[in-house]
Amino acid sequence: MPLHPLDGDVVGHHAPPPAADADGGVAGASAGTAARAGRFIRVDRKGQGPMRILAGLYKGRKLLPPPTSSQTRPITGAAKKSLFDLLGGRLEGAAVVDVYCGTGTLGLEALSRGARACWFAERDRKVIERLRRNLEAVGAAGRCTVWPGDAARFLGRRLGEIGGPVDVAFVDPPYAAARQWSWPRQVGTIFGPLAGHLAAEGVVVLRVPAGAEPPDPLGPLAVARRKRFGEMLLLLLGRSKAE
Repeated sequence: MPLHPLDGDVVGHHAPPPAADADGGVAGASAGTAARAGRFIRVDRKGQGPMRILAGLYKGRKLLPPPTSSQTRPITGAAKKSLFDLLGGRLEGAAVVDVYCGTGTLGLEALSRGARACWFAERDRKVIERLRRNLEAVGAAGRCTVWPGDAARFLGRRLGEIGGPVDVAFVDPPYAAARQWSWPRQVGTIFGPLAGHLAAEGVVVLRVPAGAEPPDPLGPLAVARRKRFGEMLLLLLGRSKAE
């Protein structure tokens, strides 16, 4: 499915980032029971506020947000709706990778809209705990794998374990990290490995703060569409024609 031409629309605004927290890894997600899948998640007072799945199988399910102490910034509802409208039917039966996934809002939305499986990469242990609870609460844990730790150190190796091409990849780094990224280094550790495992018509979705836009092309990937929401920028990348 081809990507759309470049788009520079500006929509909405984005909230300021929370303070940083320590990071680390824990074990992957376990399968949830039917009883746990049917329960709503209660959002504690230290969270960033309730989030919901917008459409599909799990529509309306509440999700735990990251702790306020985390660097993770959940995507706004308007931006998420616009993003998934752009992705459209390419999610049906898709293999999805969600890098810097936070508590899983993008990957779970993809699963709700027809993706067959999702691999989640996250390094903050407190965020991973909430991610695991979200996967179990909506009943999606059986279709998910959690990769704990720093994705830049293991992504190339882990992608080889999927056993097939990646149809959609989300790359959603903390804003503070994205502002300091060396793009050539990220090509070597994140975007190069993703491009090497990307399906022919696959797409990489990158969310960064405005002002931290990567070069185009980004290694073997080229920007096919961009959309700005206040201080947030969404980029859809596909394989470069020059590749």
